[in-house]
Amino acid sequence: MDRSWRKAINTTEYRVEFNGELYNIEGVDHMNYKKKSIKLKCWKVRR
Repeated sequence: MDRSWRKAINTTEYRVEFNGELYNIEGVDHMNYKKKSIKLKCWKVRR
């Protein structure tokens, strides 16, 4: 499985869409020692 996409996620170029709302990424945290999952710290975009 190619996991290079996690290295490409940064806080300036990407946003998260969840339930029709946009969120800016504030931080990226690798959840476990094998780095199989990530946790995104986000805040809601005001429009």
